[in-house]
Amino acid sequence: MAFKVPPLPLPLDKIIELQNLNLIGFALLILLPRFSITRLVIFLMTVFWAAAYAWNIAHTMTTSPDSIKFDQMQTLDGLTGLFSNNKPGIFAAWTHMLPLDLWTARWIIEDAPVSGVPHLLAIPAVVGTCLFGPAGLLLYFIIRTPFLLFASGSKPKTE
Repeated sequence: MAFKVPPLPLPLDKIIELQNLNLIGFALLILLPRFSITRLVIFLMTVFWAAAYAWNIAHTMTTSPDSIKFDQMQTLDGLTGLFSNNKPGIFAAWTHMLPLDLWTARWIIEDAPVSGVPHLLAIPAVVGTCLFGPAGLLLYFIIRTPFLLFASGSKPKTE
């Protein structure tokens, strides 16, 4: 008999409700970016959601491996079929995004002062990352670029 990973300890619907707590992390990044606890909270939330995702995938792969159809991930029609009326699949996709978006927002907040971007100008990118993932990261790159260009143009050449 093969080893099977048990399901997550709460129903997926309840875990989705708990995922709204991720907003606390985004709020800390916006309101208290240099507060010592902020970095720890972001780290713990990211690890927690990454672990929930990994556990859910391990459970699915060990209990019903045929439900993960990698060949369906190659086309839009395949993805549509994979997620249609598939709560575990939708849960996995959503949980997959949570730690990545939060970690990206953390990077934005940590990179901003290094790149010369004022905190207030980084906030729209953090909100954008929370709501729209990669579009928020793109917004940050757009905001950051003039600061990097100005900084590189004002430094003396060392060559």
